[in-house]
Amino acid sequence: MEPLRAGYVSLGTEFYVPERLNIISADAERQLQEGGIHLVRTAPVFSLGQEERAIRELSSESWDFLIVNVINWIDPRAATRLLYTFRNEPVVLYSKGGFTEEGTLISPAAGAGSTALRFPMERWGMKYKYLFNGPDQPMDVKGILRFGRAARAMKKLRKSRVGILGFNDMGLYTTGFNVTTLRG
Repeated sequence: MEPLRAGYVSLGTEFYVPERLNIISADAERQLQEGGIHLVRTAPVFSLGQEERAIRELSSESWDFLIVNVINWIDPRAATRLLYTFRNEPVVLYSKGGFTEEGTLISPAAGAGSTALRFPMERWGMKYKYLFNGPDQPMDVKGILRFGRAARAMKKLRKSRVGILGFNDMGLYTTGFNVTTLRG
């Protein structure tokens, strides 16, 4: 079976150390790729204007579902513009947990950023799964894989056709199904 293909973008804010956020995002990408997910990635979106680049890059290839990895507080204007563009796609909204450094818990407020996005996503009727991990814990790659497999099945079923065999030999004249629509 071919690997799952996921669009991937990290969201954060420019008011936190960008180098640190890039490291957090790279660690998440590594975990996802080790889990067998092929990422169609774009650089993190930290401020207004960067979402245009991310939308363009994510739209350049096909994927089964979108992983939006919130790594700290967000720029809501950039984040909502990006999400609104992909509102008809299945999304994993992920909140990356903090980590301990030299005995101190570093928590860049990913939970706050992801929580701010849930209400607009629900109002737009987006199909999404909210996942997270605790401090110093690995990402929930198994949960992401489960969602991704369901998203891929949904995508394939959207393009599927249904047919009836034995239409004329079993008294099925009243089904009202036009077999000519199955012709490719």
